Amino acid sequence: MGEKTEGQKRLAEWNTYYSQDRGRYRQFAEAKRMQTSFRQERLTEILDLGKAYIMETQQAGDPLTVSGLQLACRCNKQDFYRMKRGEYDWRVFQFMEYNGIEEEDLQIVRDNDLHFDVAYWTDPDGVMYCMNMFSEVIDRFYLILQEEIETKCYMNKGNPSGLIFCLKSVFGWSDKPTSRPADVQPVHVATKEEAQAAINELYGENGK
Repeated sequence: MGEKTEGQKRLAEWNTYYSQDRGRYRQFAEAKRMQTSFRQERLTEILDLGKAYIMETQQAGDPLTVSGLQLACRCNKQDFYRMKRGEYDWRVFQFMEYNGIEEEDLQIVRDNDLHFDVAYWTDPDGVMYCMNMFSEVIDRFYLILQEEIETKCYMNKGNPSGLIFCLKSVFGWSDKPTSRPADVQPVHVATKEEAQAAINELYGENGK
């Protein structure tokens, strides 16, 4: 090969600079990410702790509660509801991008206790990370709690008033019948007089 042209030399220098700059950026981005409390690695712990709480409480015959779940997951109420609202869901995409994870790299495992499909990624050291979104996991926990309370209501177990209050305040139940979506307005059929008044307003008294 002959000597590199001036353009090739500049391109090689740019590639070297870009690689170094990208490496510095990745180090900075990872350092900032590791300072956050709810990075994607945290979800694996939350999944394990929440599941353990549900299984142990059910085996003991004790009632499941939202506050008990929050305590078991070692997070405060504010962060718990942020997870439920999906405010941390973007963490999974950040984690996948940084580690170069593709969708085909994920392993889907069916958790029969939670009736839930869990996506896992295994790093080169053999450590498994949950790759679901935060809101997916919290919603699954909520569904299990709601199922227990509904079952008690239907089987007349416990205090009905307390159970119904919990379903309304925590899970959004309503005892008011809804025959149509809230954003759909009822159809009003105009009377003959109302129709004639509308025609007169548009076209005058002669209806022309």
